[in-house]
Amino acid sequence: MTEIKSDFRKKLEAIKEEYEAERKGLNIFRALHKEHDEKYLHSRFISYLLSPTSTHGMGNKSLEAFIDIISVKNPNFRKFKIDNCTIHPNENKKEEIEYIDILIENDTQAIVIENKIFAKASYHKGNIHQIDTYCKKMKKGKK
Repeated sequence: MTEIKSDFRKKLEAIKEEYEAERKGLNIFRALHKEHDEKYLHSRFISYLLSPTSTHGMGNKSLEAFIDIISVKNPNFRKFKIDNCTIHPNENKKEEIEYIDILIENDTQAIVIENKIFAKASYHKGNIHQIDTYCKKMKKGKK
């Protein structure tokens, strides 16, 4: 288990370094002076874009693009079925489910997204229990 956590931390560090390098580009949240509003702006905005039922009129296109992007690093995500998919929070229910920032789910699968903006302290202390807890809840079917 220690090896898995160590490997996970290394992958997170690589993602963080890649993110820092790309951070200099367009950032709508920076433009709105809301870079730190993870719960009430970031998650809701991202959920809105990903949700096939949102009023943006793009249907599944954003969710398909998201799945394609994350599948580059992990091909297992290509198996995620977006038909009858629900995204939380959404336009009708703005609350998180079980404190999960963004939950993408269908009848048998789920993707959990945890927003961590500038949260170096929790990462460097090795605190990955939050994601572990969410994954266990989803595996047990508790929402």
